[in-house]
Amino acid sequence: MSNPTTKEEAAYQAIRSAIIDGELKPGQSVTIRDLASRFDLGRTPITDAMKHLALDGCTVYTVNHLDTVPMLLNGALHRLFLGSMAAVIYLFYQYIAILVQEETGKPRQLDWPAKAFLVLAELGNFLLPISYTVTAEGNYSAGAYMLVPYAAVAFYLLLCAGLLVGNWKAIPGKKRSAIGAALVIEFTVCVLQGLHHTWLISGMGITLMTLSFYLTLENPEALRAELVEQKLSMLYLKSQVNPHFLYNTLDTIRIQAHLNGDKTVASLLMRLVDFSSGSASRWTDPWSRWTTRWSCWKPMWS
Repeated sequence: MSNPTTKEEAAYQAIRSAIIDGELKPGQSVTIRDLASRFDLGRTPITDAMKHLALDGCTVYTVNHLDTVPMLLNGALHRLFLGSMAAVIYLFYQYIAILVQEETGKPRQLDWPAKAFLVLAELGNFLLPISYTVTAEGNYSAGAYMLVPYAAVAFYLLLCAGLLVGNWKAIPGKKRSAIGAALVIEFTVCVLQGLHHTWLISGMGITLMTLSFYLTLENPEALRAELVEQKLSMLYLKSQVNPHFLYNTLDTIRIQAHLNGDKTVASLLMRLVDFSSGSASRWTDPWSRWTTRWSCWKPMWS
């Protein structure tokens, strides 16, 4: 499936890269329509990506201008950003839980703990104290509230890993690889972010997780090819079944006509039966055709 999250992340990365590479100049006037046409995406993902970029820009600007930006505004933007990160990680858990449920048919028993933890995480994010650290490489937010996103990542990664390991044999290899890659990516990014606070790569982890699922499970082209393959398989099966059904039906009618003394109709049907068994199937050898006829004759004489 091509979901909105995937399109938003694609739009976000495309616009961000264009800004970093200088394709979009500072102060350049652009519209949602221009960007949608430029990156071949719809207006909705472009709009969502612009909101994401605006929030990124606000948090980076405010934390590096502590002397001019009110502390209340600074804190609100950073709490909003990290709160959204915890919510996104929860949504990734839900997505993985659905993938596993599709293969196993088991109810999602971990949903309630996952929802309860999200509520606690959001409360902690907005209630725990926040502080700021100034360094030569750049400023960053710190304090007890920073424990929330790391705790959320650890908790939901453990839930996802439990689902993966506990249902390993029931999950196809393709889905196992996609889920495993996503978990490794997010764990690695989280560790690097914890070691290097000024790198600001937390968003990259979510983007890479999204791409791993998009490229392996949700790629529209791959899904379309899989659907076409399924249709071709059904058509092939239908082409194999129909000649058998037609042959048996015609032969049964021929036998009934012969028993009723209508030899002309029986003869014509005999020719039609031979034609259908030869042209539509070439599906059996003579022995199979005679055994099929005998299966039709047998009830008449029993």
